[in-house]
Amino acid sequence: MKGDAEGRPMLYVFSTCTHLIRTLPAMQHDPLKPEDLDTEVEDHAVDEARYAAMSRPQVGKTPAGARRPAVIRKVQSKAKSKRTKESVPC
Repeated sequence: MKGDAEGRPMLYVFSTCTHLIRTLPAMQHDPLKPEDLDTEVEDHAVDEARYAAMSRPQVGKTPAGARRPAVIRKVQSKAKSKRTKESVPC
């Protein structure tokens, strides 16, 4: 599994994840769908780990000096002006 830029793991499994530790080694690929697991065995904990990992995708870094597309600048400008107009003095 690929780590982050410093070589650290991007997923940690703690000893308290007993169901994942028990079921992960038994997982096999589905022979008809190689990108999926065979669901004939207990796979709930493995599914939870997969969903957790996919809910936090790695965000790419913007290269130094890169310019933002005009559409992003326009949306940010509109959002900023809307926040300013909606501000209510205390």
